[in-house]
Parts: sequence; C-alpha cells; structure tokens
Amino acid sequence: MKNILNVQNNKFPYLFIDKIFDIVPLSKGSGKKCFTSSEWFFGKEGNNILVPNYVLIECLVQIVVITIQSHNRFCKKELNDIRFKEILFIDAIEAGEVLICECSIIRVVRGIVYAESNGFNNGKLICSMKVEIAVLEEFNKYLPAN
Repeated sequence: MKNILNVQNNKFPYLFIDKIFDIVPLSKGSGKKCFTSSEWFFGKEGNNILVPNYVLIECLVQIVVITIQSHNRFCKKELNDIRFKEILFIDAIEAGEVLICECSIIRVVRGIVYAESNGFNNGKLICSMKVEIAVLEEFNKYLPAN
C-alpha cells in the first residue's frame, strides 16, 4: 500500500487498488481490489451486495494511473481523464470477491496516454474498457500559444 501511495494521488476511501502484483512503468500493470461488505459504497443493504459499475470503472482507471505514475517522468504528476471508450460490463462481482485489474499502455503521444484495462474474477472477464488520460504538464506543452 505504501508503494501505491508513493505514486498515486488517491487516498482512502477513494484508493481502490489494494495490492500491486506487477508494474512495468508506462507499459503494463496488474493489481487487485478485495471487496469487503463494509465498503462505503455498499450502504447497509445486507448480503449479496453487487459492486456498483462506477467502482469497477474506477478500479480499471486506477491501475492505469498507477502504471503511468510509476514512471519517474510522471510520478505524482496531475492527470486528467479525457475519454472512456468501449466500456463493457460482462458479469457482476459481489462483496467478498476479488477483482484482478490488468492494464496495457498502448501508446503515449503528446502527453496523452492510451490504454486498455480489464477486470477479472476467478479468471473470468468481468469488465473492460479503453481509456485516454492526459498528463497535464506534458499535454500543455503542445497547446497552441495565445
């Protein structure tokens, strides 16, 4: 967790990645989120609580962000989500289950990072998306002068 906090700006309760398995900066990353029944976004509804889709999206984005910010050039840099594309929710995941998040950085062009991210539970694809994220300091270098 400490290593995640060294590169990621999100803090509890909005940091959803609990553990990093593998990070190759600006290339690929994997980690996991263990969903407990006491998560703040579940409320007090009882058993068989489904993880909201917006939380799944945030998990997929956070593994991309950690993979970007683990590179020395982009560590702790301000990022901005530009676009989410091809978001797929294939199956549900419940409290007590684990989401394994994996991402691949496709390319980095003029401060925009293009990536794909997937979430798995017990080897089964649960959700996937493509994402574009701007590293603002880098991106702003390519804006037209006024």
